[in-house]
Amino acid sequence: MSGEFWLGTLLSIPIGVGTGLAIAPVQRWLDSYGKYRSLGRTKRMRADYEEAHYFFTYPHRMTHYFLNRAIELLRWTMFVGLGFGGVMLMKPTPLTGWTQYFQWLLPFGLLLSVVFFSQEVNRLHAIYYRVEFFGEYREKVLKALPDLEKIS
Repeated sequence: MSGEFWLGTLLSIPIGVGTGLAIAPVQRWLDSYGKYRSLGRTKRMRADYEEAHYFFTYPHRMTHYFLNRAIELLRWTMFVGLGFGGVMLMKPTPLTGWTQYFQWLLPFGLLLSVVFFSQEVNRLHAIYYRVEFFGEYREKVLKALPDLEKIS
């Protein structure tokens, strides 16, 4: 028999033992991480349901909430627009030396502002649809979390 056969045989034993010892902790970690994510999803679903139930019960509060968020978004848009507009209106000088490394800040900041704005609008849109179609939403949530029946 060749030397490669014996080398493979000798190396397969420690590799097999090491693999056997490593699988159990990794599997336990994956199980605990799955439980952690499931608990987080349940908490988020509960909070979303309580918020939708509150706004469904008190629709005028939802109007006030949406108006306040719209004013905040308008204020943020004005701040970002004036800030970036002011920078864009300045006479651009060629960036040389160490200042050339900061030329990516303006487009990156503008991109982050657009992402923030769209995320906030999407969140408000999700709240609106949960409240608008509260009956369907309630049935879906109560199937997943039957203990919320007492809130309604």
